[in-house]
Amino acid sequence: MEAKKINVDVNQFPTLTYNWLNINRTHLNAEVGGECEPAALKTPEGISLKKEEPSLFYSDDGNSKDLSDKNLQELLQKQTGLGKPFDTQFNEIVLENKISVSKYFVSKDKKISEPVRISFSPKDRTTSACDQIIIAEKNSESTFIMDYSNAENSTGLFGVRTRIYAEENAVVHIVKVNLLGKDFTHFDSIGTVLSDNAKVEVTQIELGAKSNYTGTYNCLEGRKSSCLGHVGYVATENQTLDINYVAHQTGKETASQMNVNGVLDKKAQKVWRGTIDFVKGAKNSTGDEKEEVLLLSPEVVNKTLPVILCDEEDVEGHHGASIGRLDSDILFYMQTRGIDEKTAQEIMIKSKIYAVCRFIPDETLVQKIQNYIEGMFVR
Repeated sequence: MEAKKINVDVNQFPTLTYNWLNINRTHLNAEVGGECEPAALKTPEGISLKKEEPSLFYSDDGNSKDLSDKNLQELLQKQTGLGKPFDTQFNEIVLENKISVSKYFVSKDKKISEPVRISFSPKDRTTSACDQIIIAEKNSESTFIMDYSNAENSTGLFGVRTRIYAEENAVVHIVKVNLLGKDFTHFDSIGTVLSDNAKVEVTQIELGAKSNYTGTYNCLEGRKSSCLGHVGYVATENQTLDINYVAHQTGKETASQMNVNGVLDKKAQKVWRGTIDFVKGAKNSTGDEKEEVLLLSPEVVNKTLPVILCDEEDVEGHHGASIGRLDSDILFYMQTRGIDEKTAQEIMIKSKIYAVCRFIPDETLVQKIQNYIEGMFVR
């Protein structure tokens, strides 16, 4: 199958800042050759999966179709984290390459303790992607765990788009773990729409791949809807990581929270854009976002931009960032107990990631993450 090119600006910042900062957006130029089927998939009772033809959802011009399911139609009209231009091009690629749409339904009133487990192992030198839709019906509760991994020296591209519609009182927890080979390019775009009292929690671990583009766009439309995010990353060597997070809060009494913990070493480069957008009418809403970055090399490039946009008076928002090197007092304390500087760095790196791992309800996957980190320190 002929590869189709994605050539588009992604992670567009909602309100532009100085161009010379090179932070307003980034550019994704990649080819997608076909569909990546899960290497393993486990779906518990109460959650159904249908593999649908993309022509049912997207029209020839790359836009969504006029579907009878209004919730699904609303979901497809919203953008995902990498942006609307990306969604339009990705729709076209999904259509042309006949990449099936994985549509998950979580049954009404079902609180499912067993998570959906999806493992992807894209092959070396392949360019593949998958498209996912999750509809969580009223009063349901569900967890989806996705891990991406392959051989350490693998090269290629793997992309994922995940859209979530959480109906009234629904709770959805999404876990995504990137352990791809060190020469892979990876993109991951998430979009959510939340109804009254709905909650979506997204937990992400970014460790693998050479070039990473990730974005999450949350539409908090329902009253008292909420989103919660946890992100942990380690970028080293020549890895690049570009992250975009938006909480678009239009409903009354909505709440958003994003916590990011990361480590940069050697010649790694990272951009994090975090936006809380209080739209007029979002009265009594709250938002909180923060990033903590540990810099282990003078050659790293770190750009952090937490922003609050406000068109409503009766709201409360907090944002901030903590960026710095290994604290000299902590280092001295460890050295007095026989811990050298390199080992101290390893401990701090692990602590950043393990702080996020506690939100992953899968001990086997957490152990897999720990093993991956241990492998990073083999000299």
